[in-house]
Amino acid sequence: MTRDDSPLQAACRIAHLQCDRLACHADALRGGSLDVEDVHDMRVATRRVRAVLSVFHGVLPAKPARALDRRLRAATRRLGRVRDLDVLIAGLAGGEGGTPVDAATVQHFTRMQERARRRLDRYLDGPKYADLDDHARRLCVAAQAGLKDAAGIVALQAPVLLFVALAEARSRPPGPRPTLDDLHGLRIRMKRLRYTIECFQEILGEPGAAFLAAVKDLQDVLGAIQDARVAADRVEEYLRRHGPEGAAGKALAAYVRQQRRQAADGARGFPARWRAFEESGLRERLAAAAAGL
Repeated sequence: MTRDDSPLQAACRIAHLQCDRLACHADALRGGSLDVEDVHDMRVATRRVRAVLSVFHGVLPAKPARALDRRLRAATRRLGRVRDLDVLIAGLAGGEGGTPVDAATVQHFTRMQERARRRLDRYLDGPKYADLDDHARRLCVAAQAGLKDAAGIVALQAPVLLFVALAEARSRPPGPRPTLDDLHGLRIRMKRLRYTIECFQEILGEPGAAFLAAVKDLQDVLGAIQDARVAADRVEEYLRRHGPEGAAGKALAAYVRQQRRQAADGARGFPARWRAFEESGLRERLAAAAAGL
């Protein structure tokens, strides 16, 4: 992207890049990859394509963009079911305080993971993913067809889009005692902000890169809090349904308590991290870079 591209030119280039990345991750999974990061990377790729559709919704062809977005949302949900179990099993395998969680529990969630992965494999090899891929191609073709009549300069639109995303992300800052729901909502807004900035990172230069790095650090902290919360909820539900007794039950109860503490500790410490982020000057540098485009 260059600052003198039309918004549609910029959208075409970014959409093409992100759709190619999505296809590469899908190919890896269809090729039999068992690397949990391939699932994570494909899930992120679906979100990045959706971010492009959202950021450039006013210039991309509306009908094919909406059709692709619906299919991407369904793909994200399928990938999320596998990814959540991948994270949970990795946590369970670590045990708590050096005491391993009982093997039967790990096997229970591993079976769930395997079922979810088989469903994902069928999806990737079946007509629904082929339909998603086809709609991605249709969008790119329709967008390319409009390039000859494309008007405007992306550098003039980028600041507006960035400032809107910044305002949304900061609309509900964490208070001194944020709830886990508060932080989950903030995590989603920061994710949208990150993907919006990534769309324009080539023309924002170093201030954009520095701001992105800080946002990613916050997302990692918020993600760890949410992962601990989800892990505690899932294992607690398993205890209610299956209720293993003796040492196994105690180990699982200890694991739940540890995850609850981890989430609570993360929530208590997050306001200080947020203040440091707000006072870092990175936002002002990003704003200056955007205003100077």
